[in-house]
Amino acid sequence: MHLHFERNVNAKCDCTILSLSWMGKVPDELPEEEGWKLNRNNYYQEGWLATGNVRGVVGVTFTSSHARRPHELPLRTNYNLRGHRSDVILVKWNEPYQKLASCDSSGVIFVWIKYEGRWSIELINDRSTPVTHFSWSHDGRMALICYQDGFVLVGSVAGQRYWSSMLSLDARITCGCWTPDDNQVYLGTASAQLVVMDVHGAMVSQVQLVAEGGITSMAWSCEKFKMEEGEEGSDNNGGHVLAVALGNGEIVLLRGHDDVSPVRVRTGLRGNTLAMEWANSRELLAVAGTLLPEPNEPLDAPPYKNVVKFYSDTGALIYTVPIPYTQARVTALTWGHAARRLFVVGGGRGVHGARVARGGAAAAAGARAGCAGAATPAPRRAPAAAAASAARAHQPLRTYYTVQRARNQRVTSFRVAASVGGRTPPLHHATARRRGGRRVHALLGTPRRARAAAEGPSHQQDQT
Repeated sequence: MHLHFERNVNAKCDCTILSLSWMGKVPDELPEEEGWKLNRNNYYQEGWLATGNVRGVVGVTFTSSHARRPHELPLRTNYNLRGHRSDVILVKWNEPYQKLASCDSSGVIFVWIKYEGRWSIELINDRSTPVTHFSWSHDGRMALICYQDGFVLVGSVAGQRYWSSMLSLDARITCGCWTPDDNQVYLGTASAQLVVMDVHGAMVSQVQLVAEGGITSMAWSCEKFKMEEGEEGSDNNGGHVLAVALGNGEIVLLRGHDDVSPVRVRTGLRGNTLAMEWANSRELLAVAGTLLPEPNEPLDAPPYKNVVKFYSDTGALIYTVPIPYTQARVTALTWGHAARRLFVVGGGRGVHGARVARGGAAAAAGARAGCAGAATPAPRRAPAAAAASAARAHQPLRTYYTVQRARNQRVTSFRVAASVGGRTPPLHHATARRRGGRRVHALLGTPRRARAAAEGPSHQQDQT
């Protein structure tokens, strides 16, 4: 395995970035009748990287793996979405519906949608309580929102509330995640307690982990989103691994909440700087953070020794590489381009991209050269599993682009819904009310709050 950080003087920001999220790019114009066929490998060659920073700005930047051959760029490659009035602490793409959710430190949640080259706010939610977690389900149809006061809410991508609950726990909820089959949600607390609830809001289990420090983040070893119709409902939690990051820098690997023999990984990183995410291959966990100080460290040592570590789903350390930026701690990490690129925020005010290659010297040379051919080869599998994986990789993915229009012919919602064999899954359209020339909708909240937010200063995006 090899990782090579790219040198790009333009990948800088004038303020600290707090969150990252990446998704693949679909064409700006799609046929409505015949649909759009794509190949998985080609689809992940280009994408959009979303960032959230301390100035309340959401950035959306085009990224590409085409390094040595000419390719057509979009009309605009960078957007600055303005509307938040405090630090943007979370940004999350919804890839099946091609939407972007952003949360700030005051508890305001925006869901952005793009049409005709412009981004606008489709949904608004404001409980006046800080948000500790936001995540989309793997099919993109549901959202999980956790608040600092213990309030948990699950709703649809269109804004309808499915269920909500005020949990009376000993400590606040710090993070959450969906199970691979989207039938349960896992919640982590500051007292290292694991809370499991089903998709209807019923309590399933509460497990106390033996750990120093609370749970800071969690992630299942599965693909972020199900982009094909055949994937819906086909996954259960068997074979997947839940990674639980703790405040003391350890990571606990579980097969489920009832796992009696979890694997503990001592990363040697500071717990408050640890960021982790599974690759789409489901077998590689990237962990970025700052190393703990050594006892006899020299005075001229860099203030932050940032590194990226890669672990297998069994907890084995595969590879470690230092991040060549030491002026600030790591704040965010995300995979991109089908695990061929890794984006890290650390050591300064900028996003640092790295090319990842798994293989021998040829793969390492390809990563250093920055060529698109330095792809991640498929892991070793049984012959039957390998054949099924190869057939799936080359199977055409038909995506239907559906548009719902209002009376004034302005689009109110869209979704990219994927299917195979011409069968289209049911589409969920987000409705909208127009007030003052802007679309307004209360996301899983009250219309009154949405109207109050809309009557404030207009939300803008930079046009330069």
